[in-house]
Amino acid sequence: MAAPKWSAGKTYLPGAVVQPMSSTPASIAELTNPSFESDAADWTLTAGVSVTTGFPFSGTKRLTFAGSSGVQSATHAQISTYPGAILTSSCYYHQGGADRGKNVGRCFIEWRNSGGTVISRLYGNSITSSKGGYQRSTVTATAPSQTAFVAVGVEANMTAGDGSSADYFMLSQSNAQPSL
Repeated sequence: MAAPKWSAGKTYLPGAVVQPMSSTPASIAELTNPSFESDAADWTLTAGVSVTTGFPFSGTKRLTFAGSSGVQSATHAQISTYPGAILTSSCYYHQGGADRGKNVGRCFIEWRNSGGTVISRLYGNSITSSKGGYQRSTVTATAPSQTAFVAVGVEANMTAGDGSSADYFMLSQSNAQPSL
């Protein structure tokens, strides 16, 4: 007889043998193409966003946001994770030649269920001025129940015609998957 699958809230006798609920990874996978050296591979870009060369934070390429058409974004392909994972995502953002408060950018973490549907999206600090160069936006969050995947990205609210940029994305985990 096969061991039963573990279930939250159920009491088991000491020494009982149960199977894990799922085979989730012990830690988060690394982001692929975090500085766009392979152009937009593993990224989904909305209208107005492109990969260009010159003026990167790291490497030779960067994301560029163009125009003044409102919110534009870039989202990395989803990565497997699990409920309770504590993840930190960050990127470097430059608002171009826009005045303070224009072309505001920020990173985000997007939690998704097993079907890839978005559960929630949490944002990092908004970059409202790039005085001194690229600035870092960071968000740390705990994956809610039903989480199977995480996607990270950047969002720019383009309100001035000056191009903005994002580069050098990072994703890290600060806790280990609990033992079952």
